[in-house]
Amino acid sequence: MSPLAQRAAVLACSLVSLADTGAGAADRGLRSFLSGIDDVPDRCALTALSETPAVDLFTFALDGELPRYERDRAVSLLGQIADASADVALTWLVYAAPESRTRGVAVLAYAVAFGRTRPMEAVALARAVLLNPDATTRELAAAALSRISGPASAAALRAAAIVEPQPGVATAIGRALERQRSVTGTAP
Repeated sequence: MSPLAQRAAVLACSLVSLADTGAGAADRGLRSFLSGIDDVPDRCALTALSETPAVDLFTFALDGELPRYERDRAVSLLGQIADASADVALTWLVYAAPESRTRGVAVLAYAVAFGRTRPMEAVALARAVLLNPDATTRELAAAALSRISGPASAAALRAAAIVEPQPGVATAIGRALERQRSVTGTAP
């Protein structure tokens, strides 16, 4: 197990414990953001509705009774919090979420939250997800890498492009490389 996965496992114990208690998961206000399409609440809006938004969103992300869109949205909104609790929740979801798609959405949210402040950690996490057997999850990992500037993310995308067997994922990797090029103005 990688050091990042070990860290996620250790730190997530407290988050999983809190989520299991259902602490705050019934917050209807926070839940209302899950069905939104056009609005992306910021950290202030999320914390105004819940004392523990990361715990609540983590709970929603794992609630199999919620529609898939709302669970994905809960994971995405964790990226808006961008604090230590969101770091733990997203890292745990990347490595241990029961559904492969959730792991992909989590790595994308992690890149949004921490790609600028901790790019090496975000790249390492996305690189690990590029090894996932699920094609959609690998596409989301490529999208995550496209949101992280720097040579490490470009190198990870180029390496993935060489070995990717599925044409759809290879196309997503190519789009991610193009996005990096258009943002930086240089060849990745």
